Amino acid sequence: MHITLDYLLTAFLIVSLLTLSISTIYLISYNPLYYGGGPEIREIAERVTDKILFTEGAPPDWGSNYNISSENLTDFGLHMRNNSIYVLDSDKVSRLSPETNESLRIDPIAVAELLGFTEDGILNYGFSIRIYPFLNISVEEQSQYYYVITVKRYDGFPAAGARVKAIYIAVLIEESKVKNITWHAIMLETNINGVCYLNLSEYISGLEEGNYQIILVIYADYLEYRSAMISAISTNETGLAPGLQLQATRGHFTPLIAGEWDKGYFISISYDYISAVRIGKKKGQPGLELHEAELDPNAQFVVVVLTKGGSGFVVISGARPLCTPESPIIFGTSNPRGLEVAAVTRYVTINDLSFIFEFYLWPMSSS
Repeated sequence: MHITLDYLLTAFLIVSLLTLSISTIYLISYNPLYYGGGPEIREIAERVTDKILFTEGAPPDWGSNYNISSENLTDFGLHMRNNSIYVLDSDKVSRLSPETNESLRIDPIAVAELLGFTEDGILNYGFSIRIYPFLNISVEEQSQYYYVITVKRYDGFPAAGARVKAIYIAVLIEESKVKNITWHAIMLETNINGVCYLNLSEYISGLEEGNYQIILVIYADYLEYRSAMISAISTNETGLAPGLQLQATRGHFTPLIAGEWDKGYFISISYDYISAVRIGKKKGQPGLELHEAELDPNAQFVVVVLTKGGSGFVVISGARPLCTPESPIIFGTSNPRGLEVAAVTRYVTINDLSFIFEFYLWPMSSS
């Protein structure tokens, strides 16, 4: 009798463990992370989220085609052509960013009309989109060229055991020219608190004397997710070039520059590849276009180095998209409001980096 009970208890435990394992695998592999709101509004929010993430919009190249505006966009979707689901087009996402030039930013009301949220010009549903990195990477300088790197998940939990790749890029500027660009990568791993330590002193001290600009790029891999951040540290007092905006799309990079400058470089940065392309100012032109074939098409960041009168200016552009945990992309008719707000949260990939995509929907009658 006791043996039978033991068998039954063992069988029950095995079934329970299998059920728990299957549930855990399902939660990890099933892309949607969270749902909120009532059943009806939530169902609408889910359908609209799928439509935004799985379709390209029309015309399908509206992200990189500057001739497409809110007036002639005929369908709204963020999916990247010829890619798997949950891969978004960085050019399209960048046109939602508040950092994008106003002439290129898509009007949220126009998107509301395309998504069927209006009737006879009246807004029936409000919506809001938020996009931010899956991992929050922060860098704190404890002493000169000695840094503490902290990696957290989007929900605030430490990313213990995250693999960190720190890349420093040294740009030597002499007599209004970029004399040399060197870079080095250091591999690290975070401890149980999601922290690791970076010491650049031996690398910096090994550089020849000169006027340097140092760019620091941090990549972090945690489970299947990757995020990155970029910052500038200098060995001199030169600052950022004033009045420069960089519009980066898959078709071309266009810097719109206010003020005078002599020469410079575009430096494109991805996890495995760094390339630099020399640029020169066309006489009488406020900027220039550089075809992307000359740069890494999968670059997560683009750095513009400009020179003038012996000084070097480093302008950092968080290319495709310009988005950080502190400054997420927020796009919509307004902030979520009212008693009946549906929320759909999913993770997506943009430019080989992992992001959280949140979609909020609410009926205007309840706000």
